[in-house]
Amino acid sequence: MKEKDLFDLIEKYKKGDISSAEKRILFQWYNEELFNKNVDSFEEDVALEHIINLDKQFGKRTKTPIIWLRYAAAVLAFLLCFWGLFALLEKPRQDILAEENDTPSPPTIKAYAFLSNGDSILLDGEVNKLKSINLNEQVIGKLSHNDSTRDLWITIKTPMSGKFQFILPDGSAVWLNTDSELSYPQSFGHSAREVKLIGEAYFEVAKQQENNRHIPFVVRSSQQDVKVLGTKFNITAYPNDRISTTTLIEGAVEVTARSKTETLLLRPNEQTVISSTGMEKNPVRSADITSWMQGYIVLRELDLPSIARIIERNYGVSFVDKNLPSDVKISGELQTDVNLEDLLHTLQINTGIKFKREGRRIIMER
Repeated sequence: MKEKDLFDLIEKYKKGDISSAEKRILFQWYNEELFNKNVDSFEEDVALEHIINLDKQFGKRTKTPIIWLRYAAAVLAFLLCFWGLFALLEKPRQDILAEENDTPSPPTIKAYAFLSNGDSILLDGEVNKLKSINLNEQVIGKLSHNDSTRDLWITIKTPMSGKFQFILPDGSAVWLNTDSELSYPQSFGHSAREVKLIGEAYFEVAKQQENNRHIPFVVRSSQQDVKVLGTKFNITAYPNDRISTTTLIEGAVEVTARSKTETLLLRPNEQTVISSTGMEKNPVRSADITSWMQGYIVLRELDLPSIARIIERNYGVSFVDKNLPSDVKISGELQTDVNLEDLLHTLQINTGIKFKREGRRIIMER
C-alpha cells in the first residue's frame, strides 16, 4: 500500500466516513504489517486509540530512518515499532547536490553496458523519471557491420550506489540492484532464453512461444539455475554473500542447486536458500524481498556484517573493520535513500556501536 493511500484511509477512519471495503483494507494492513496476524483478529478500538495517540505524541511524521531490535525491552520495542513504521512511510527528501566529491549518496539510476566487441555505453537518468528502456536501440548504433549479432553478448553492470531498469530483447523487464551485473545475448535462441546474473535482480519474464511450445527463460548464477516460462521473481547471488536466494512473486519457477544438482519447484511467496550445506525452501512475504526497489530493505534477524554489506553496495563505501560482531541481530526496516550519516547514527543507537565516516571509509569505534 502506498503511504498516501494509507494515511488517506486513516483520516477517513478517524472521521467515520470510511467504507466497509476500505476499512477491511486498513484492518488487514494493521494486523499483517504490525503484528503478522489474520485480519479476523483485529481489535478496532485498540487500533484507533493507537493511531490517535501517535498523532498527539509525534505530530508531524519524522523523516529519520528507524531500525529497531527484537530483543529490546517490551515497552520500548512496542513504542519503537509504531513510531518506526509510521515514520518510515514518508521517505526523506534527497539532497540533489553533494557537498563534496567523496560524500556517499543514496543509489541513483546508473549503469554501464559492456559489449563483447569491446565497446561500452554509460547508462543513466533521473531518479523516478526513467522508464524501462530497450537497450538494443542504443547497442545497435555501436555495432559495426562485421559484428555477429547472434554471438554478441551484452553485460549491464551497476556500480555501488547505482540501480537500473531495462527491457531485454524478448520483452522481459529487469530491475538490477546495486553492484550487480546481468549478461545476455542480443538475440535469444529458439530453444531457450538464457541470461547470467551476479548480484541481485528482479525479473518480470515475458511469455514466448514458438510452434505452440513455450520457450523457457533461464537465469544462471554461481550457485543456482532458475528456469521459468513467464513469471515475476527476485534473485540474490552476490559473490561475497554466504547464500543465494530465489523468491517467487507470481507464476512458477524451478530452482536447481549446482553443487548437488538438487531441484525445487517454487510457488508464490516461497523462497529457496542455497548455501554450502545445501538448499532449502521457506515461506516468505514477497513484498519484503522486493522492497529494495522502493528504497528500503526489510530486516528479519539480520546480523551486522550482512547489514554492512548492504550499506556498502548502496552507498559505495567500505567498512574498514571486517570483524563486525555477528551476534547482534536486527529486525525492522533499513532505508537506503537517506543521508548516510543519519543511517549510521540510527544504527549506533540500536547497536551501541559508534561508526565514523572518513570519505568513503566507515570505521567502527567501540
